[in-house]
Parts: sequence; C-alpha cells; structure tokens
Amino acid sequence: MDARALWALSGLAAGVCGCFVVVDVNEGGCDDASRCSARSDHLWSVIAIEDRVSPEHHPFPVTLAVGRKGDAFLGTSFRGQVNLGAGPMDGEGDGSLWEVDIALARRNRKGELLWAKTFTGPGISALGGMAAKGADHLVLAGTFDQRLNLGGTVLAHPYPSGFVAELDGAGKPVWTRPLLLDDLAMVDMGPVTVDRAGGVIVSGAHEGTMDLGGISHDSGGELSFVARFDDGGAPLWARTIGTSTDDRIKAIAVDAAGDIVAAEDSAKGYLMWVTRLDADGARLFRKRIRGTVSDVVTPYALAALGSGESILAGHATGLGVTAAEDLDLGPGGEGCFVVKLDAAGAVVWAQRFERACFKAVSVDDEGRIVLGGSLSGTEQIGGKALTSDVERPLLVELDGHGKLLWSKLAEGSGAGRAEAIGVDALGRVLSGGTFQDTLDFGGGPLTTGGDDGAYFLTLLAP
Repeated sequence: MDARALWALSGLAAGVCGCFVVVDVNEGGCDDASRCSARSDHLWSVIAIEDRVSPEHHPFPVTLAVGRKGDAFLGTSFRGQVNLGAGPMDGEGDGSLWEVDIALARRNRKGELLWAKTFTGPGISALGGMAAKGADHLVLAGTFDQRLNLGGTVLAHPYPSGFVAELDGAGKPVWTRPLLLDDLAMVDMGPVTVDRAGGVIVSGAHEGTMDLGGISHDSGGELSFVARFDDGGAPLWARTIGTSTDDRIKAIAVDAAGDIVAAEDSAKGYLMWVTRLDADGARLFRKRIRGTVSDVVTPYALAALGSGESILAGHATGLGVTAAEDLDLGPGGEGCFVVKLDAAGAVVWAQRFERACFKAVSVDDEGRIVLGGSLSGTEQIGGKALTSDVERPLLVELDGHGKLLWSKLAEGSGAGRAEAIGVDALGRVLSGGTFQDTLDFGGGPLTTGGDDGAYFLTLLAP
C-alpha cells in the first residue's frame, strides 16, 4: 500500500480540586411546572437525509451547525451518491474506497431545504468539521487529495493536504485557505469553531510541515494541533497540543474571551485530555480523565460558557485518579457523564448516568446547558423515571448549576439517538440524529422509507 493510501486510511479512521459537587440526577429539579415545560414544545420535525443509518452504505457521520437565526447546516462525506433532500447527487468518482466527496445542505428555521450541493475531487475529499458563522455563513475544514472544487474555487496540490473555508448563505466561497503539506504525509482535520469576532479555530493532526498560508507548522510528529485564523482567513498561529500519536481532538469550543478548550481521546482508549489555550495560543491547563488499561474513556462533546467554564460529555467504563493532573468525577461505575469545569480546569460538578448517554452539548446566551443523546432502559430524570424499551433520542436542559430544567424523550417504534444539538439566538433548540422505523417528538410520527433508517432534524420552542 502506498503512502497516499496510508494517508487516506488515517484521515478517515481527536491538580485535582476538592471543591467539586456530584449532582444527583435523581433528586429532581422540575419544581416549577411552567419552567419544566419551557423549550420542550415541539415546532417541527423533518427527515433531512434518507438511508443514513447503515454503516455498510454510509460510514461517514453527519455534522450539524446551527445559525443564529435557527438555520440548520448539514455536512457529510460520501462515496458515490448522496441525497440531502434535493434528490441524488453524484460524487466525482465511482464510489470506490479511495474516492470520497463532500456534501452540504442548508435548511431554514422552518425546516425547508434552501440548497444542497457537493464539493468534489478525484481522490479523497473529507469533511473534518464545520461551524455556523453569524446568521447564515458557514465555516468548514477538511482534507483533499490532489484537487478539490469548493463551489468554483479550485484547490490543487500534489500531496494530500487540509483546507479551511468560509461560505456565504448561498453556499458560495467567501474565502478559502489550503493547508499544504510538503510530502506524502498523514493529515486528519478535526472539529472547527468560530469566535465572537468571526475568527476561525481549526483542529486536527498531521505529519511533516504544514503551510497555513504564511505560517508553517511542524507538529513534531503525528500530533494534535490547533490553529487560529482571523475573520478573513489569514492565519494567526498554530500550536501542537497532543502528546501522543494516539491522541485525536474530538471536540473544540471557544468562549467569550477567545480562550479555546479542546477534548482529545486516545486510540489506546483508557484516557482523554482536556486542554485550554488562551486567545494567543498559550496553554492554560491540560487535564485528563483516566481509567485503567482495561477501561475505555471517550469524549463526545464540549461547549464553552461565557464565564470561562466549559461543559464536557463523555463515556467511561471505569474511572480512576492516579496523578495530580487527573480530573476526579466522583464515584460511579460504567456509564456516561456530564461535567462542568471552571476556567482553571477544576471540576465544579459532575453528573453520572447509567442508562442515558449524551453525545451532543450546546449552551444558550444565558448559560443554560442543552444535551442531546439517547436512553435505553430506565433513568431518573428530574425526579421522574423515564423508560424506553429500545434506544430512543433524549433531549434535556440543565441550568448552570447542573439542575435539570426539562427533558424530552422521543416516542416511536424503532431505535434512534440525538447526535448533534444547537441553540439559536431566540433560545430554540435544534437537534439532529438517526432513527429507524418511526420517530415522534410531539408533532406526529416521522417514518423512514427503508431498512437503513434516516437522519432527523427537530426544533423545540423556547
């Protein structure tokens, strides 16, 4: 297998404080009936992508970004053909293993499809991450091999490389920035986020030296990095944060001051890292959540609060505290967790779940925390036992202290999970995920047209 094939496989495969509080999710919190029903009222649900569940046919995840006015941007990589609601769209290749393209779609705040389009090239063009910018712009980052047509702007390079770009509301490039490697080396672009000034933060891992457009970055090996660009796409700095070639950034967020928080996991599986950088890229802390070599610890999602605090969701088969830099999430066995960290990386509070698991996190302008995930079995949520005989999508909201405000468990005949979530400027909660058979968030059932399932979008009112 040549170096290009190796790159392709790699690119598609991211002091203990004693002041924390373990919040008991069984103690309730919905003592105000009107507040408990707030933001859980259903506005609309749509099937955004058909035939989306089966890994055999569609192995690439869907990325959701939510604009300030509630528009939904969906992005994914695909082989051969994809349908994001406007009919089948073809890639440049024939769907073979080494031919991958990118597809994007935008829906308005009513769920109506505005456009869907593909960005294609002769080799592997893979979406790493994307984020909404303002009301209707979109920033995306990913990888390309040889050539990539980004809506009429063509990026070309003899070696596999990365890219970052901003698109306007019609999906046309505002600016593009190739991230060029100097050899047949590995590149793996990860999540991206946007700061309040419109600056762009990208993440990933690469070998060799990368030219970001006037700034060169040598990661020191196949290590995770974070890079910052200004509002117009000019590079400001790049920093290596990974300490092992096993580390990959799975989630990234930026707070009101411009500080950046990143969550990494390790291919070895028994630890994850949380790293905080200031606006200039200086490291403020690097903490870890650790199990033993027989445990698995995985970060799922991350959100930054305006106060400098952050919210992290993940899963662990077991947890241990073995060193000063380890984060102590308190007692608990196998299951998922949600933890709030202060600006110094200390645990403020932590919640543990046995049957519910949250893979998406977002925060609103008032510091409330919205979680998206799934429930299989019975879990006490807000003093009420929620039960599902199969895995079903679950949405909840917490206040800044970890107190539950509301929860909403979808109904239906098949399995599903919420995999992405966002909050617009009006406080409406937009969630996306996969399901099979039927799904109902309160507006009537959605029904899939085939055995492979579908990807849903649902909007809840404030």
